[in-house]
Parts: sequence; structure tokens; C-alpha cells
Amino acid sequence: MASRKPSSAPEWQVILEEIKSQNRMTIEAVEVNRAVLEVAIRELRVSVQEIGVEVHELRTKVEENSAAIRELTARVEALSRLEERVAALEKRTA
Repeated sequence: MASRKPSSAPEWQVILEEIKSQNRMTIEAVEVNRAVLEVAIRELRVSVQEIGVEVHELRTKVEENSAAIRELTARVEALSRLEERVAALEKRTA
């Protein structure tokens, strides 16, 4: 173990300084990781909000399409009945 204190310093002080130094490095590493995680969480929050908006837009479009499909289904049914009436008239006139 490399000594930072003069050789006259007690060995336990050298060990204590080394422990303090390692603790400072550990705290710095934890702080950097915390900052990175905070940035990542902010970015994810924004992404989730954007996806929420897109989901809302898609739901609206699906509802509109469903209404259009119901309307078209009603028209097809009306045309089908009209087609049956035309066919019946054609049989009578033939």
C-alpha cells in the first residue's frame, strides 16, 4: 500500500486516508450513476407521454373508423334490400 503521509505517521492514519479516498471515489461514482439515471428517467417520461398522445390519437381514429364502418354497413344493408326489390321487379316484368 502506497503511503501518502510521511513515514513517521502512524500506519492507521495512512489506512484511514486510503479508506477516505476510496469512499470519495465511490460517492462520486454513485453520484454520476444517479445523474445518468435521472436523465434516462426524464427521457423515458417524455417518451411515455408522447406514446400516450399517439395512443389517444389512434383511439380517436379507431372510433371514427368504427362509426364509418357502421354507416357503410347500414348502407350496404339498404342496398341489399333495394337489390332484392329490383330483382323481384325484374322477375315480374320479364
